[in-house]
Amino acid sequence: MDQLIRDLITTFVSAGLYTLMSSGIVLTYATTRIFNLGYAGIAYSAAYVFYELNTGAGWPAWAAMCLVVLVMCPVIGVFLDVAIFRRLAHASEASQLVANVGVLLALPALSTLVVDVGRGQFGWSIPQGDTVLQVPGPGPQPPTVFHPFSGVGISSDQIFVLAVAVAVMVALAFFLRYSRTGLKLRALSDGRELAALRGVNEARMSRLAWVLGAVLAGLAGVAGAPLLHSLDPDVYTFAVFIAICAAVLGRFQSVFWAAAGVVAISLVSDLILSYWNWASSVPGLSDSVPFLFLVGGLIVVGRGRGRIAGSVAAEAPPPDYRHDLPAWRRLLPGGVGFVVLVVWLFFVLSSYWVGLATQGLIFSLIFLSITVVTGIGGMVSLAQATFVSGGGLLAGVLIDRYGMAWLPALLIAVVICMVLGVLVALPSLRLNGVAVALSTLALAFIGSNLLFQLPWLSNGNQGWNFNAPQIGPLNLGDQKTMAGVVLVLILITLLFIRNLQRSATGRQILAVRNSPAGATAVGVSATMAKLRVFALSAGIAALGGVLLATTQVNFTGDSVTALSGLLWLAVVVLCGVRKPAGAIIGGLSIGLLPTLLSGFTLPFGLGSWSGTQDSQIPTLAFAVGAVLLARQPDGFLQDIARRNFERRERRRQRLLAPAEGGPRDREQVAGSQPTEAGSQPAVAAASRLQVDGISTGYGAITIVRDLSLQLPRGGVVALLGPNGSGKTTTCKAIAGLLPATGGQIRLNGIDVTGQPSWWRARRGIFLAPEGRGIFPSLSVDDNLRILLPGQADRDRIYERFAHLKRRRHVPAGNLSGGEQQMLALAPALAKVPAVLIVDEPTLGLAPRVADEVLEVFRESKSADTVILLAGESPRGIVDVADTVALLHAGRMVWSGDKQELDAQTLEQAYFSEGRI
Repeated sequence: MDQLIRDLITTFVSAGLYTLMSSGIVLTYATTRIFNLGYAGIAYSAAYVFYELNTGAGWPAWAAMCLVVLVMCPVIGVFLDVAIFRRLAHASEASQLVANVGVLLALPALSTLVVDVGRGQFGWSIPQGDTVLQVPGPGPQPPTVFHPFSGVGISSDQIFVLAVAVAVMVALAFFLRYSRTGLKLRALSDGRELAALRGVNEARMSRLAWVLGAVLAGLAGVAGAPLLHSLDPDVYTFAVFIAICAAVLGRFQSVFWAAAGVVAISLVSDLILSYWNWASSVPGLSDSVPFLFLVGGLIVVGRGRGRIAGSVAAEAPPPDYRHDLPAWRRLLPGGVGFVVLVVWLFFVLSSYWVGLATQGLIFSLIFLSITVVTGIGGMVSLAQATFVSGGGLLAGVLIDRYGMAWLPALLIAVVICMVLGVLVALPSLRLNGVAVALSTLALAFIGSNLLFQLPWLSNGNQGWNFNAPQIGPLNLGDQKTMAGVVLVLILITLLFIRNLQRSATGRQILAVRNSPAGATAVGVSATMAKLRVFALSAGIAALGGVLLATTQVNFTGDSVTALSGLLWLAVVVLCGVRKPAGAIIGGLSIGLLPTLLSGFTLPFGLGSWSGTQDSQIPTLAFAVGAVLLARQPDGFLQDIARRNFERRERRRQRLLAPAEGGPRDREQVAGSQPTEAGSQPAVAAASRLQVDGISTGYGAITIVRDLSLQLPRGGVVALLGPNGSGKTTTCKAIAGLLPATGGQIRLNGIDVTGQPSWWRARRGIFLAPEGRGIFPSLSVDDNLRILLPGQADRDRIYERFAHLKRRRHVPAGNLSGGEQQMLALAPALAKVPAVLIVDEPTLGLAPRVADEVLEVFRESKSADTVILLAGESPRGIVDVADTVALLHAGRMVWSGDKQELDAQTLEQAYFSEGRI
């Protein structure tokens, strides 16, 4: 009985620690939609600094804890928000994940480096924390032990962790669910642009989310250090992965369900250790339990209708900054680079450097598998290390144990790993986004901790050692020959990737990546596309694994760890995951950079460098990479291409400038008389909103040019035009979602051109964007609370729309299209804004529902309100409007009273070249 009670106490103490960690992960994801893998780095750094202050410098525990949790961690949170993650809010999930990997690796390295420099350069009398196995906590030292049951003790450190975990869980649940700030944070995570349109200061809320996440990470690190018994970054990383498993069970939304998941994981793990004797004969089984829970939880949760850890939406490819170059110019950099590499490999480098370069080329081949699965397939796979290990170990079994020749063993190992890739893909078929990355990472840990530790496969600690073979005239034991073979395999893989992208299979994969639902609607099997991508990438990785095992002294189950997949993904994404050249450069960097940093001598007496002996410097490079990635989420190769494109564009503009002189004609202004070319239109005294000659667009592409509108008080203006004419762009520019590259926007006579969208929203500009302006994960009532905090205002809405009242606690994403449009417009009825802009108000609605929506505008019309309705179809919108403005190709082509609009004018605006 005492043993059972002791096991239960251990279970709940462990659950308390992991609940504390998972709470911070849930908070960050629920408020930013960014998966905070860097949480482990923050937690470790906080524990490390606390230890140095408390034990090394002799600070009181309470003072050290306050400095770390309340000062250091908020500073880290602000830095992460401003320098990295706010800029990556709209980036791909691969870029966000890699930035977190940079934080995960760099913060512990920075903490250790500061202590090492302080001890060596400044004579600090503090210990090195990474050698400590018994870490003091913030409670009494030595810890007080209580005995609530006979023979069963619980320490004050354990009680502190449990108390803090419960307090944080309750406070966090209340904060997110009931506080207005928590509501704004949840709205921000559900739709950043829409939240800004509803007056939420995106920068302030994002900063608050990262500060709170960092504080919780610091609290977990300091409080949990005594229970983890180590200041090893890997221990903290593994603990956070267990917390992630629990967060998945809570759907990254509920801290209570996450806590329940932690209890289940801890209980099963302790039962395996304590009562199942047979489990001790299976190495790694206990460590694999959390990841088995993670895979099972992802599969179960993925079957629900809700969103789990991201989803694949229509992901636009990055701009092709080389589209203006002829084919030979596009191929020239790669060709020159290949020639330089061949010359250096075979004519310049010594045998030692050729061996290192060969290792780098093998990693380049492995990294090309990441290009296939992530760059082409759009799925973040963290199981590539599993296929590399599997390929090397299977080849070792076939060659060393069964006496098979090297080449047949390689082919069989590659085929088996392709089958393994299909098996790894199966749990991911119902998942998208970060959930795919988590499931593949879990399977990688299961493979590393469990499968690859089986003696028959790994050959124990001895591993496999097989000599490089002789294949015809090729002796792969010769380093230059091996380098040449690997180069040929890379070229074959590059040709295969190029053909894949141009093939029907490649187009199907791209369709599934951009829109799984749309691809399925046209007959493309998303399941088969995913399976093909995983199988192909697994085969390439396994090929690299066999080559890697061939060039090493021996290859064991621990030669390539599960966390290697994170490091590899980070390197490839930093270079450019969509470009095969990024994989090649990344592989060579992995093979050569560690040795280069330790010092080198250039050939022909060109110079030398003594290098650095500090092992933390290479790791800190990932912090720099994360900051650079925030500037260009598609990698530095894309950044170079962008800079070159902008340079060419400036050169072209200088050449064309003399031919483009002269004033442009000013277009007619809605509600005013035409003006002479280049002159300023008269400002109507009654205008609530005046748009004067604005130009705007997306990046370097200008959509709307020199557009002017005057929106009088009490009027309804219909902005009409064919698809692509610039209606949505105009609405976004007025609301502040797009910057104006020219012209002015005035609200009540005040220039608001440079103001952000949240600032304009607070001063009365209300935009209901195309595609329903709602927060789908929030309930109907929470959607209304964003703008209508008073219950009386919401009650008036429920009286007007009884069907919304009946569904007030239902997630808004579950409403019908008409109900969603009503919900989007409802706040404008309770509190009529100064300017109401609605983009495509009746798009996709049944005629009866569309008429009901148009009735809302009639109710909203008042002497002090401006209503702008933008739509492609004039049906219904013109009936509500007072004046009409017609757009074509981003320019105003006609404006005037709706009584003056005839069918011929409308037809010319839609089907002519835009001139009436």
